[in-house]
Amino acid sequence: MPNDGESWDYPAPKWVLSLYWLAKVLHPDLFQDVDVQKIADEFYGKWYGIDPGKVTYRGS
Repeated sequence: MPNDGESWDYPAPKWVLSLYWLAKVLHPDLFQDVDVQKIADEFYGKWYGIDPGKVTYRGS
């Protein structure tokens, strides 16, 4: 599961991001149009005030 220092399965508002990620992992054919990175960027911008263009992303 992607990690930003805190697991997405921890009971917090951002846990919903793990549902998008898991859907893509388990059923990539059904969720090929879902852009998890875009959803996460929008989420962090809206709810945490983080500008994704100003942070370093360390993805796999």
